[in-house]
Amino acid sequence: MRPVADYMILEMDKKPESKIVIPDTVDQSKDESTIFTVVAVGPGHMESGILIEPEVEIGDRVFMMAFAVSKLEYKGKKVILGRARDVVLILNGEEVNTEDAGDRSKIVKARFT
Repeated sequence: MRPVADYMILEMDKKPESKIVIPDTVDQSKDESTIFTVVAVGPGHMESGILIEPEVEIGDRVFMMAFAVSKLEYKGKKVILGRARDVVLILNGEEVNTEDAGDRSKIVKARFT
């Protein structure tokens, strides 16, 4: 099984200490967002004739909204699919990477616990 375009094969993150603190102002009852590990990723998607490669790599831990993933069963194996463009955060370290934030973003230091 191999994903195409910017699709990814994901598995639920198994690190029990992993959590993201969501502010009380967010209605969590409508959202089951979670952390996944990227198992496989396609080559990217075409935009105006240019291949846009995914920013994620195999082994990355990513935060995605629940509505952005699909679950299916193929030959007895449960598979979780998502698109690289729907990744909200890449969680491969403790510090937020703000180097590429650009001028449009406020640079905020944060720690994920």
